[in-house]
Amino acid sequence: TKKRCCVSYETSCESIDTDQRVVTTTNGKEINYDLLVGSDGVNSMVRKLLVETKGLTEKRYLRNQFWKSLKLPKQAPNVLSPRDFKRLTHTSFKGAVFPRFPEGHAALVFWNDSCPQNPKGIETTDDLIRAMTQAIQPKASKWEIAANVLFSGFGQNKASNTGEIRVEFDDDECKRFVESKTRRENYIKLDRYHDT
Repeated sequence: TKKRCCVSYETSCESIDTDQRVVTTTNGKEINYDLLVGSDGVNSMVRKLLVETKGLTEKRYLRNQFWKSLKLPKQAPNVLSPRDFKRLTHTSFKGAVFPRFPEGHAALVFWNDSCPQNPKGIETTDDLIRAMTQAIQPKASKWEIAANVLFSGFGQNKASNTGEIRVEFDDDECKRFVESKTRRENYIKLDRYHDT
């Protein structure tokens, strides 16, 4: 299979050549890209380089979107392997889980509703653990659901590979998540500069 993503630790962006589609890191490594996503925070080096070298302008505003992060300890391989990225889907939030250096994972949780402290329905650490476990659970595909319905009509049960998994959590980290102040998304948009 083709390698789709690579995470580099303990380095940062030194320069970007958008014509050649190459990023040069502070340790001298050159990385070719097809699509460059600069998600390096509010003081983004990627955005700064694009504004300085390509004449892009930026607009800043806050969206009605809240977010928090949660550190997850090292998980069993059937839950999250060390290099797994996983999309989180829940009725009260969306987000993603991604690898954390040197081990474990981090989860970014986003929501937009009238509950600025935590996503709807998450008031205690137990609520958080239940919701995150549900969001990390493998989802049955449409084909697996259809096969289960078909086989159950014949009095047979087709086995599904979506059995309950046990996600490990750090109690202190869950408490920090529930009690911490919510961050509001700072949305920055780059536009090409046009002379009028």
